[in-house]
Amino acid sequence: MTITILNMKSGERVQQRLIIVYGSVSSNSDHLSLLLPNSSYSSQKIIVSNSLFKALVPLETGWNTLIFVDANSESTFLIEYLPNFKAPPLHLAILIGADSEETFDVPAHKEDQNTLEIAIARLRMQGYLWQAFTAEQMYRHGFERRTFRFEEDFQPDTITIKKELRQTARVTLIRSSLTVAELREWNSPTTKRPDYFDIWLKELTAHGAPFDSPCYVAGMFLDSHYDSALGDTRCHCALGGGAGNIRLGIFGSHTVHAWPGNLEELAGCLLDMTPNDPSRTANDNGECGTSYKAWCVGSGAFLHEVGHSLTLTHTPSGIMSRGFNHFNRSFMVIEYSDNGTLSGITPEMEDGAHWHRADALRLRFHPCLALPGDVVAPKGGDPVMSRVAEGLFVNASAVINMLEWSVGDGLVRVDELWGTRCASRVIELNPEILRKIRGGRSGDIRLTITCVNQTNGDIDNVEQFLADSYIPGLGFKSALVGQRRSGGPRKKFQINFSSNGGLKYIKFFADVYLHGMQCIFNNGSTLNINHTDRGNIYSVEMGSTPLVQLAIKAGWWIDGCELIFKNGLRSGWIGGGGNRTPAILEERSGHDIVGIYGEHGDFIDGIGIIYK
Repeated sequence: MTITILNMKSGERVQQRLIIVYGSVSSNSDHLSLLLPNSSYSSQKIIVSNSLFKALVPLETGWNTLIFVDANSESTFLIEYLPNFKAPPLHLAILIGADSEETFDVPAHKEDQNTLEIAIARLRMQGYLWQAFTAEQMYRHGFERRTFRFEEDFQPDTITIKKELRQTARVTLIRSSLTVAELREWNSPTTKRPDYFDIWLKELTAHGAPFDSPCYVAGMFLDSHYDSALGDTRCHCALGGGAGNIRLGIFGSHTVHAWPGNLEELAGCLLDMTPNDPSRTANDNGECGTSYKAWCVGSGAFLHEVGHSLTLTHTPSGIMSRGFNHFNRSFMVIEYSDNGTLSGITPEMEDGAHWHRADALRLRFHPCLALPGDVVAPKGGDPVMSRVAEGLFVNASAVINMLEWSVGDGLVRVDELWGTRCASRVIELNPEILRKIRGGRSGDIRLTITCVNQTNGDIDNVEQFLADSYIPGLGFKSALVGQRRSGGPRKKFQINFSSNGGLKYIKFFADVYLHGMQCIFNNGSTLNINHTDRGNIYSVEMGSTPLVQLAIKAGWWIDGCELIFKNGLRSGWIGGGGNRTPAILEERSGHDIVGIYGEHGDFIDGIGIIYK
């Protein structure tokens, strides 16, 4: 009789406190014992099903001896845990209303389990579960056991019931300037549901360190409350992204009642078939009919939003879809069916509970998952795409990680390029290649290019861009920089440098955004683009020397720009953009910039160059 570890080798080094160990036994045992002889952590009883087991094992810093024992055999395993202090941490935070009673929703049989202390412990535990899950997923994708770390303090460690003093994840408590009633407002003729993401950004900024410099935050509202009359949860928002120096994923506390607070509670929570009480607790998205499903959706959806804060986008499957409905299967080898039947779970049955390949490729080069010895990607602006005879030319500030092809709203193909170590390349495109990408599907073909330094660029409609990218008698167009999301009526513009006797000046109207432009030509004619009555005026002479580069800082709209000329003259920075790194539109060898084109709504929100 043998015990075999299937996902690790003895002697491995890992970066995370908890590891998922997956293995098999040749006996008919229904459980194993896990002994940790050189650790202060307690031994564990591990469930075995169909000769398979999973264990979530806590590690001490340094070498750890793991002894798996059944009735007739044992297997000794060595793992070295060395915390990774190189990568920036993921911060855990709880936002509490100004007058909060510091409780959260629980069913009747858990009335004594809704304190702030319990919420802290459960959020900390979820963080370590996410960390272990991500390390295992990255390993399965061939990217070593990469995962994010937490800022840890020496304090009572709640991931076991012993609560021994040790280094454990810090949970920052933020007392809001808003009352609970204000946080729970809802849309009505006299009230408006708060902008929860904006509230978090303001509260983090007001809190100061560590949120006053670039940071990553998983933020939970304590005062979420399911309103049975409303049929929805107040003070809850599932959203992830970023603004300024803060990257943030937020979620409510409405499923915390179902979360484990320590290792000893894990199996019980993930096998808890207690029906949801709709008079007291939320059935999020109609998928939380039982307690363990509430954990899957709550913890998994929260991780989904944290994924967005780490630059991940929606994918066809996995956590960044709605694959978290079976999140329990990442940690367990058994589960209850809807009719109460207990059955075994193999890795092939984990269904959507995974990081998609596109997620793993983004995470592989994310600074939060950096390993000692990784080469740091250079900082730079977003990649810029231009039309060439063969298809598209991509000029990037760092190695291109991948190309993502979508048709309509669905990702259909991922081309991995990180191994080529190329920052600039031609992407061959022709009708046959596009036909294969489309595969009979309807909708626009979208291309997203992501680099190893987390920059990206996209073309919303590749076929339309290729068709429109040549202007007869003038030249080719680059792709636009800027996401064209400033709101308001949409209009396009085009500036031909040689029109009307030649372009003499461009006046830019800008403050923190680029509002408009006025072009003055040598024959005295003018061209007004969007608002020419807002912001400061920047006048740039255009006729004396060729333009060779246009640097642009952009997000949803154009924040600012700078023009660089062949004789070395520069316009100086026009507008805003803060610490954002500019994208660079520039002439290619053998080509000249002969114009500028773009789009605007309320602001100028897309700019490209015309070249020949």
